[in-house]
Amino acid sequence: MTKQKNRIAQKALTECKLWKASFSEIELLYTKFHDLERLGRKIAEYYFLQKEKKELEIALLDAEKRYLILQEEFPGLELKIPQYQIASYLGISPTPLSRVRNKMSKR
Repeated sequence: MTKQKNRIAQKALTECKLWKASFSEIELLYTKFHDLERLGRKIAEYYFLQKEKKELEIALLDAEKRYLILQEEFPGLELKIPQYQIASYLGISPTPLSRVRNKMSKR
């Protein structure tokens, strides 16, 4: 959006396919295909709202509730990636995550 490189590194934690295009190529496609431009805007809006939702969850919810939301939104993900990555996503360290998981398994 700003022609600047992303300042936060991204890392795929599971197998995925990536498509690569330069900023100018995307801009050209947006000029030619207005539906594609609209789709790009919708995708940007979606990710903005997801980021806002996650920030609110971290600020307002305890670790157990955040973990339950993660399980609901991404079923089975915790079996595919390391626990320290899950803890990082939840904004906690692995030790509190272990406590949350232990407490939930006793229910």
